[in-house]
Amino acid sequence: MEHKESRRYQRLARNELGAAIGMGIGAMCSAMLRLPLTSTLLAVLLMGADGVIVTPEALVAGAIAFVISNVLPVPGPKTPESPSPYRSDARGGNEAACVSSSAT
Repeated sequence: MEHKESRRYQRLARNELGAAIGMGIGAMCSAMLRLPLTSTLLAVLLMGADGVIVTPEALVAGAIAFVISNVLPVPGPKTPESPSPYRSDARGGNEAACVSSSAT
């Protein structure tokens, strides 16, 4: 009897691990690629036989990662706006800021 119990717990533990792996793959790909449904499909296909079982978890994790990655600000230092490539002319017109030098 104990042998059957240990097999059942092993099967449950394997399904929980499979769900965690599927959710991780779906969330990571969704946050990086910004394609949540494609990321879920990728996670399901990579999971093989457990893919059908973990589809709902991978879909939810991918959707949450997609929403969070769109809500969070872009990381990095905030830089001031770069100057315009055109400068204002004294006559009111705009001319290119690039000055060409003629070497003859």
